[in-house]
Amino acid sequence: MMHKPTSMPWATLLVFCVSMTVLIWRLNNPGVMVFDETHYVRAGRELLALSKHTNPEHPPFAKLMIAAGIGTIGDNPWGWRLFGALIGAAGVAATYYSVSRISQSGWTGILAAAFLLLSISYTVQSRIAMLDTYAYPLFACSIACVIGAAQSFDRSGMHTGLLLLGGVLLGLATSAKWIAGFYAVLGLVGILAARTHYLVRAGQNPLTLLFNRNGPTLYGERPIASLLIFGLVSLITYFATFIPLMFLSQGALSPIGIFTEQLSMVTRQTAQLAENSYESEWWEWPLMLEPIWYYFSTGPTGGHQAVFYIGNPVIYWGGLVCVPLAFWQAASGQGFFGLRVAVAWLASWLFYAVLPKQIGFLFYYSGSTMLLCVLMAVTVHQMANSTAKRLTGAVLIASCIGLFVYFAPVIYAIEMPLGAWTKYLWFPRWA
Repeated sequence: MMHKPTSMPWATLLVFCVSMTVLIWRLNNPGVMVFDETHYVRAGRELLALSKHTNPEHPPFAKLMIAAGIGTIGDNPWGWRLFGALIGAAGVAATYYSVSRISQSGWTGILAAAFLLLSISYTVQSRIAMLDTYAYPLFACSIACVIGAAQSFDRSGMHTGLLLLGGVLLGLATSAKWIAGFYAVLGLVGILAARTHYLVRAGQNPLTLLFNRNGPTLYGERPIASLLIFGLVSLITYFATFIPLMFLSQGALSPIGIFTEQLSMVTRQTAQLAENSYESEWWEWPLMLEPIWYYFSTGPTGGHQAVFYIGNPVIYWGGLVCVPLAFWQAASGQGFFGLRVAVAWLASWLFYAVLPKQIGFLFYYSGSTMLLCVLMAVTVHQMANSTAKRLTGAVLIASCIGLFVYFAPVIYAIEMPLGAWTKYLWFPRWA
């Protein structure tokens, strides 16, 4: 069993506060709807008025959150975006917590959280009212709850409570965007694989993997009981988010309609879509060949304002080096944590190679980017030489900060002199 450092709750809170500061600065800029906000803010307005569901190809939770922001803060950029930024900050804190717990190293958790916050794409997405803004951070929070539950098995109330909360968060993440459900399946496969490997090495019957209390995951609890609690709560939460759609003045769902609506969403999701100038192919995303200008306009004093959805090159390109390195570290006995994360990254990315969806965008790579940030931190953590470990971590963080500052004008829509935006066109396809 891994023991929780006494300072971890305070450190997690500190990571949340720092992340929130980074994410909410100039949150009301641009002062107009950006990129797909035109779809989802409109949907939020309609849901707040209980009028209709104008974006029926996706489940409703993210749009309900946008509606809640408009209802409580106002129909303005703060109302559209603040709740998403809060959840984005929680996702960074959850990443710190999860990696620190699993690696038993607070420094490794700090590295993972810093890489995520400095990845640029995560920061930009957390400041935009879109579905992905909610789905991935909520899933990260769900994972943090599962990890906390697994390590508090000796306190049954906390164990069960964290499992229940984790199930609720997974249900909300999936109701923001279905992709969270895929990550849940990926996590379940990882848990079962880890337990099977452990039981085989311990000379035990792997067929008991769902019932044996011992193992590297869900330690001290029968996994079948934990998975049932977690899974049932997530399903109930997911379907509960559709209840507001029963009270719409146009196209209201019946209780049975909540379930048949799922098939309708599948049909809409797999329908032929018109070409989009911002679309890109799944194999292009790790290489960052097609970043997206979410916003570009003339500023108040005649300069240019822009929001550029792009990744930090240190993380997007440097992180790719960590994938084969994780396999090498595992082969040389330096640790299997990195190998598991590398396999998860490959699965989360290659999933889009077989997904029957007509078009794709770089922001579909968001979940894979989060895993890449974790992989970079774990790869550093597993380095054998402690001096090289500290030096590599410091150099990577310094490089990420430098590039984050360099791209800051197109992260926060800071007005630039005319033509200054062209310095961000490193390649012709970035135009």
